[in-house]
Amino acid sequence: MSLERKKILFLSPRPNLGGASQVLLNLLDSTKGANAFEASFLFEETGVALPEYQQYGIAHIFPLERNYLLRKVAKKLSVRLYDVAKHWYARWVIKTQSPQIIYINSLVSSPSVRTALRSSAHITLHAHEMDFLVVFKLPDAWIRKTLERVDRLIVCSTAVATFYENTFEVLPTKISVIHGPVSSRRLHKGMKASPPIPKRDKGAIVLGTVANLSFLKAPDVIIEALFILINQFTGTKEVKLQWLGAPAKPNPHLSSLLALVKKRGLEDYISFLPATDKTDLFYSQIDIFVLPSRMEAFPLSIMEAMLFEKPVVAMDVGGVREVVDTETGYLVKDRTPEGLAKGILYFLENEDRRNRAGQAGRKRVLEKFESSVQAPKWLDILENT
Repeated sequence: MSLERKKILFLSPRPNLGGASQVLLNLLDSTKGANAFEASFLFEETGVALPEYQQYGIAHIFPLERNYLLRKVAKKLSVRLYDVAKHWYARWVIKTQSPQIIYINSLVSSPSVRTALRSSAHITLHAHEMDFLVVFKLPDAWIRKTLERVDRLIVCSTAVATFYENTFEVLPTKISVIHGPVSSRRLHKGMKASPPIPKRDKGAIVLGTVANLSFLKAPDVIIEALFILINQFTGTKEVKLQWLGAPAKPNPHLSSLLALVKKRGLEDYISFLPATDKTDLFYSQIDIFVLPSRMEAFPLSIMEAMLFEKPVVAMDVGGVREVVDTETGYLVKDRTPEGLAKGILYFLENEDRRNRAGQAGRKRVLEKFESSVQAPKWLDILENT
């Protein structure tokens, strides 16, 4: 499939290794984007994945964003003038690159996005957000104006498509679903984890979660579920939880979670590990993947865990049900600590059940949600924009 070297400018908040940024990297890697079209990038901030993006095209970042001290001083003098300067920088990038398509890789209101919407280029928006992450984060009038302006809306799950159809009356003909995708090749790149992943506790059944340690991801719920499990599970091994995604520096939310862990007497059962740029070792060392989130559009972490043949226990929210079912894991319908504990116990009690679900999950991801499967659909959307 050929895009006849269309010039596409990708706009993204920052080049990191999670969420929307990871999805775009997975798609670029599978399509070898630099060969399919002429890519360039405009980021609001810098990030650790910048070198990966630079494999596919030139990356633009407002110069002051590369220097923490200069940025801090400039914003202190005037946040408004700083945003105006970023607007003019985005305008210069768009004029210089002259893209036929501007690809906005997240629904955000930023200087570069606002500038792009005023341009004459075709606009494609890839929305990875839904529910209160949209309606409580952005002004309603701005969301509607943006959705009216874009030529194509790409969403990461059917649940997200339904949200935009029902909440903002976006026509179904304007929406395309690209599930995920996850990339088994990028997940197994062989990089050394930094910071390192602790070695597996061979005397325990290990539950694992990969997510930012935030209220949205519901770490408090899994703490309560583990407290219930400790009193219910009669197996010979201990049950332990490792949460990958703790902040580098302590904050009030982390302190409150540690206080809850102490209150429940779970200090020896729960480890909060710092986020890392390499997760494959973590997935390989856990037995059951658990995602207690209060809301998810279509989490990559679930599919990554499935690639490692791990059964998944997750709350029945957003797009989770589009990949997790009774064959691949356990959906917690009531979304309570008790329901989560019941789902985990379902797999704790039977190793064969864990193995069957893990194998079915890997098969499903490779057949439906791997980037090599989704990328041709993505190219077709770009070709016809």
